[in-house]
Formats: sequence, C-alpha cells, structure tokens
Amino acid sequence: MWGKLLKAGVAVAVCTCSAAVTAEATDRIDPGFGGGFVETPLSRTQASEPGAPNIWDLAPVRAGFVGAIADLTTDQDVFGAVRYRRNGTLDRRFGEDGFTQPLDRRVRGEYGTAQARAIAVGRNGHIVVAGSWHEIGHPARALLARYRSDGSLDRSFGRRGIAKPRPLHRYRGEVLHDIAIGPGGRIVAVGALGEHGIGDSSRRPAAMVTAYRPDGRIDRSFGRGGRVVFPAPGGAEYTGLKAIRVLPDGRLLVAGFHYGSLIVVRLLPSGELDPSFGSGTGRVTMFVNPGPGCSRICWSSTALALRPDGRIVLLSSSFPDVPAVVQLWPNGERDWSFGRAGVLRVHVKRHVFLPFDMALQRGRILLVGWDEARRGAARLSFCAFRYLADGRLDRGFGHGGAWLHRGAEFSGAFAVLNQPRGRVVVAGGSEDKPKRSAPYESFLQLTRFLPR
Repeated sequence: MWGKLLKAGVAVAVCTCSAAVTAEATDRIDPGFGGGFVETPLSRTQASEPGAPNIWDLAPVRAGFVGAIADLTTDQDVFGAVRYRRNGTLDRRFGEDGFTQPLDRRVRGEYGTAQARAIAVGRNGHIVVAGSWHEIGHPARALLARYRSDGSLDRSFGRRGIAKPRPLHRYRGEVLHDIAIGPGGRIVAVGALGEHGIGDSSRRPAAMVTAYRPDGRIDRSFGRGGRVVFPAPGGAEYTGLKAIRVLPDGRLLVAGFHYGSLIVVRLLPSGELDPSFGSGTGRVTMFVNPGPGCSRICWSSTALALRPDGRIVLLSSSFPDVPAVVQLWPNGERDWSFGRAGVLRVHVKRHVFLPFDMALQRGRILLVGWDEARRGAARLSFCAFRYLADGRLDRGFGHGGAWLHRGAEFSGAFAVLNQPRGRVVVAGGSEDKPKRSAPYESFLQLTRFLPR
C-alpha cells in the first residue's frame, strides 16, 4: 500500500505549503471530462485483496483511451487494462465492466504476482500490455499480454494470449518498462535485466531493448538474437531503459539510466546503433541529477517527447536526486539555449515533487507525479507542474506553476496522454482511509488539462 512507501524510506523531507496551494485550479482542468476529476474503484475481479492500483501508462483507442493498471508497491497482483471513453466515463462494454480479466494463476505462478508497466495499441485495435511477473523465491520475468478491442485475450498471441520470453542466461531478472508497436506490427520493448521488481536493481544490471514478432515470439533478426543489451560497467548503480518511441522512418529512440546517468540511444530498425546520432556513437550519456544517486533501491523514471522540429525533450527523475529536464537537438547535441546550460532543474519552493511522466502541451512541458507537502504531515498528492518551452516555470498554470489534487491520503499521477486540440489526460491512483477504523479505499484517478 501507499503508506508502505513512506515507511520504507521513499518519502523525503516534508515541506509546509500555504493554503493557497491546496486549492484546485479548476480553470485549467476540463469540466466536461467526468466533471473535472474522475475516480474509479478497481474492479473486484482485478485483485483478491485491497491494494493500491494505479494507471501506469495510457494509449489512445477509437473513441477513447486505455490504461495499463498496476500496484505501485508490488504487494498485489494487478495486471491488465481499463478503458475509458473520451469524456472520462468508464467504458463498461470493454472486458468485464470496463476491465480486462485478471491473469490465471498458471501464468504468474501459484504464489506469484504480475505488474503492468506499459500499454500500446496496434493498427488493428489489438491492445498489448507489458510488464513483469514475479514468483516468491524467483527473479522477475518479462510478461506480455494481447487483448482484442473488446477486452478479451487474443489467443493467437504467444501462448493463449500470453508471452513469457525466456531471460538471458547471464542475468537473473528481466522487467519491461515501455513498449511501442512499429511497422508491420513488430513490438519493441525496453527495460532492465537483472531487475527483481519495481525499483530493485541487481548488482549486475543491464539496460535492454527487445523486439517481438506480431505473434509474440522474439524477433531474432533484431540486434543479437532479438535483443540489444547495454551492460553496466559494474557495481550497483541503477541501469535500465524506461522510454521508447518509434520514429516515422522506423528508427528507435530509447532513454533510461546507465550506471546512474541519463542515457539516450537511437537505433536503426535492425537494432544497430545509429551513427548519425551522438557524434557517431549512436548514444548520448549525461550526468544531470546532481544528488547522491541510488543503488539497490531506486525509484526512477524517464520520459521523452519530440518537438515538431525534431528536438528531443527528456525527463530524468531518480529519487532522491533533484529531477531534471534536458533538451537535445535531433542529432543528440545538447540545446544550450534551454533552461540553464541545457538542463532544467525541477525544483520549486515549498514543493517536494517526484515526476513520473511528461508531455508537451502546445510547446509547454507538462510534468506529472506526486508532491509530498501537506502541513507538516507525510502525504502524497496527485500533482502536475508546467514549464514554458524555454524551461521557465509557467506561473499561469495552476497556482504559480503547480496544480495539486489532495482528496486522498496518498495519491499520484503516473501517465499522460496527448489528445486533439491541446488537451492532455493525466492518470494515476490513490489510497485513502476515510475513517480511522475503516479499511483503506483505492481508486484510479484521472483528469484532463485544457491548453492555455
């Protein structure tokens, strides 16, 4: 549960916020989207025990969008998708009352759990959800599931709708963090080898890109046997890829962390490094988070977005370091006109903000995550910050650049989705105890921001 995050040391020093910051900026959210803020209880079929479900990733579908749902704490078994209409209402025609069916125990093991981390939709409307499964006493393994547009498993994919690729023998664990569907239906995923769960990296970590054929089998024509691996030089600093984009010409742009530093790589469709990127190397590595860094336990995220002129905007967030946003030219060179020396430090007075995802809203940079600051008490709030295109805080957004929703004890935003006319959907989840003696209640949470 969310409270365990604070007890485990994920919480940072709490700051005191003024009452003005706690008010919602209703002029910046869309009142036509579920009344402005949507809360959906998790389907009873999704988890056998109360958990802390969250929407971890979003993807557009016809007449709406879908989200990958997971439990941030890894305590609960939550793997699947939920579907909403464009106006924020739950599409109850999808799956069972809006949710896909939970995975069979034969997939995740008798005492195992599965966690969804990414979602993508193909041209035929089929929905691919990717993440990992973990059985007690064993390392994590990669997991993919494909659903039809009605929410049922597509049994032509993998084995009866599920693909569980074998990990490389040199690494114990494998977790998928993001996926994309390229030309011809090829599925490309990025993640971490040697990783045992969310935020838990091994002493022998590696970042990896894996390509899958449309039927769920590994595409061995990609890279070396279907994978491109970036091993860490040693030690325990976190290494793993978190974001991927398929470019119009089929090339792949991936980003994540390599031995604690931000890494951006551009690959040719074959999996080879693109020599036109990163001064001929195909990769750019930058140390942008000046904090102490993380080792075994690392709550980190990377997100990327592309401007119309091809410039690359990257989020690098690695607890407990100060988050940063970097802007690169299409060839990988740093854009020194952005922020300060090409780097924007995400630090706002009276806020302790941990961003998880990012989107460009008509050129402005929208960051979403959680903010831990509430009158001296340890609470996590569903939060968004927005910056101007040059890296300055957009003080016309929310209250001084920040928008917070504090309706629950613990909540956060983890996914964003651009929609037409400059609108952006933001999604996450919450956990709350309305009364001292009552059990915790969990909800999926969504809102939609309008452009300025």
